[in-house]
Amino acid sequence: MFSIRNASLAALLIATANAHKVVTPGGLRVKDREGDVNEHDTILEEGSYESAPVDRSMVPMTKEKLALVLHGMLRDDEIMNRAVVPEGCTQYVYHEGRDRMFTEEYGDDYCMVTWMGTNKKFKDWIQNIPWGAREIAPGCDVPSGLYQAYSGGDTNGFVEVLEGFVNLCAENGKQLVFNGHSQGAGAAGIAHTIFENHNPITLMFGNAPWMKNSDEAGNCVSQPESIWRFINSENSFSGIVYDVAPNGNLLVEWLGLDRASYSAGGYIVLPPGDVEGNMIPMTDAVSHVGPEAPEMDIRFDQIDILNRSIASSHDNKDYLKKIQDLYDQVPDGGVLDTSGFINESMCHAGEECHSGSCEKVRLLSTVTRCFPQKEIGQRCNENSDCLSGNCNLWRGGKCRP
Repeated sequence: MFSIRNASLAALLIATANAHKVVTPGGLRVKDREGDVNEHDTILEEGSYESAPVDRSMVPMTKEKLALVLHGMLRDDEIMNRAVVPEGCTQYVYHEGRDRMFTEEYGDDYCMVTWMGTNKKFKDWIQNIPWGAREIAPGCDVPSGLYQAYSGGDTNGFVEVLEGFVNLCAENGKQLVFNGHSQGAGAAGIAHTIFENHNPITLMFGNAPWMKNSDEAGNCVSQPESIWRFINSENSFSGIVYDVAPNGNLLVEWLGLDRASYSAGGYIVLPPGDVEGNMIPMTDAVSHVGPEAPEMDIRFDQIDILNRSIASSHDNKDYLKKIQDLYDQVPDGGVLDTSGFINESMCHAGEECHSGSCEKVRLLSTVTRCFPQKEIGQRCNENSDCLSGNCNLWRGGKCRP
């Protein structure tokens, strides 16, 4: 039934059942009357939720957290197949199948809501275009099309179903998780704002940007550390390229349109590879950027639009394969290496590389790769080339103490 290897799925379920839990059960509803206090004698705002200590930050990415990520990406893959409703999931379908959602209780500790990504229908792609705006919180506007993907449409009743599921999750002391790929990730971002008082973790894979104004991101997201974003990359003939969806604002701005949308939260860049989702070179390390810099600092030509296969790095199956391969390499009780790409990986900046050095493979080449930093006396052209951090161009371009 599932599209990942059975042995790996079994290992995932065992790890989830037996590993130390990310979540300590909590999240009980606080009574809605003045003066009610929680067990720590702290007065909370009406309608807020108290949770026991929870590590909702993306890093360190423990194997248990990565198991949750893998489960979310598996659901994102399955939700695209309208003939399948995974065991334990309840589905909701609107707009002739353009909008589809799953709700489920996952293991002993999690409630998860998954929104379907963009399918191949033209009307579904139209929802991604940021025409119009919908205010979901004071000073927080989102694209109207993404709001429809989140809600299923104002008259279809999914919002009421979602509210009931979220409240039941809190009453049962479970950690709330919102999840989606592409358009589904944008919908999950909207849910993160609307239900932020429930302290959700939000998983996003190749997310559609969901905030209309980057200057007012704080009005939309006050807890960006609990948004876990993943952005895929690929090797191309001209160098590394990145999933177009999370970088759609660059495309919109290049077209001269004043309709860009933005993201919040830190992200992991999945290592580059081929159009089938194979990491090349094979690796167990990724690049991580914190929530203080939610937008990628890349050039327009580094967006994957026409790389061998159109926007292939956005494919949900490529995300699933890479996350599965990374999960398989992390030992039980271990932590995913987020220190940067290994040497020989394609890159666009030294910050992506474990070595801190991203250099052209040849003088006139557009391809840049991670290289080891150089010893004193070796040739260099910038300070980041050197282990010492000192490239003396006046002394023949060599690393100096």
